[in-house]
Amino acid sequence: MQIQIHPRFQGRRYGKSVMDQILESSKPKTVELRVLKSNPAKQLYERLGLIVSDEYKYEFYMEAKH
Repeated sequence: MQIQIHPRFQGRRYGKSVMDQILESSKPKTVELRVLKSNPAKQLYERLGLIVSDEYKYEFYMEAKH
């Protein structure tokens, strides 16, 4: 599944709200995602506790273990 926040609504904490809900509802499972290396959302994911588990040419693979 892809989750994207329309550019007009970015910077209003909607992405954080969505990710908080995903992380909370996934406990005790691991959440995994891919993010383009050029995507500034990577900083949000890191603040939420996700870590880079692997990387490829254009993407980081990130995960949050509970």
